[in-house]
Amino acid sequence: MLVNHDMDSIPKESRSSFPSPVVGSVVNDSLPTSGDVHLYADPSTHAEQLPILYADCEGFEGGERTPLGARARRRARSDPTKEDISKLSSVHSRPIEWANTEESRQREYAVTALYPRLLYTFSDCVVFVLRNAKTFQSAVLTKLLDWGVAALEKSLNQPALPHCVVALNGIDPGVDEREWDISFATQSLLSSVKTALDPVEGVPRFRDLAEHWRSLGKHIYTVEDLILRYYSSFKVIRIPSKPRYMMINEQIGKLQTMIKSNCEDSFRTKRRARMLTNADELNIYLQGGFDHFTAHLNVPFDFIQISLLRNPIPNDFGGKQSIVEDAA
Repeated sequence: MLVNHDMDSIPKESRSSFPSPVVGSVVNDSLPTSGDVHLYADPSTHAEQLPILYADCEGFEGGERTPLGARARRRARSDPTKEDISKLSSVHSRPIEWANTEESRQREYAVTALYPRLLYTFSDCVVFVLRNAKTFQSAVLTKLLDWGVAALEKSLNQPALPHCVVALNGIDPGVDEREWDISFATQSLLSSVKTALDPVEGVPRFRDLAEHWRSLGKHIYTVEDLILRYYSSFKVIRIPSKPRYMMINEQIGKLQTMIKSNCEDSFRTKRRARMLTNADELNIYLQGGFDHFTAHLNVPFDFIQISLLRNPIPNDFGGKQSIVEDAA
């Protein structure tokens, strides 16, 4: 959706350079299309100073059924072409060392345990797609908070918390016109779960998290207060269903602008923390994250430790002198 949004502005001869996600099969709509995480370049920002990359995954409820993409790869491995061999030669595989029980060997366990730690830790903006706003509390809010808890507790010295966006997709075009406004949609959805922290009617898991932060001296009065302990910001945007094509295009444009703004804010935060990375340095952190979380699922990943491996503390005053000169 986002990758294809600005495709018309890209010259036809260059469009092949911007792959997009495969649309789910209508015939096999109960079968996951892909069980992997795929990275896509944003055509509208690829040539800018701050290009945006979209990490797309099928979701966390695919079960144990082998996705279509995995089946295609198996066929390719059994009868590889030259192109397949070239791709496989650049792949770095890692054994999941903590998958030593029947439960942890399941694909769904790896998806729900490993993906959040990696995506939350290294993303500037996390987008949850939801088709039914009535299931927000059970389908998204619970995962949103549990995801934040698991990842935040399993990383140290993280330079910036990710921003969070909930995209309500396939909304009836006949809803109140005010719902297409991001601020109104955000408060409207939050009001639907306003009793989640209530001492009597609330959700025990949410109340426990709220009490945890209160014990640390934080003021948690609403669900939004709780969300903002794990995310830099929280916004909701509604995407209409067909045939409101102009409205669909407009709302997707708002979503794209919001993601870009969130990434720019994250950029400034990381720069202030002196933990801004270029493409090569980010790859070092990512590889370190893969090495760490495939070996130690419940041991925190320390950004500073990776930073010191890249730039160790000097044994003399030589390095300190150069830092002073740079600051001058």
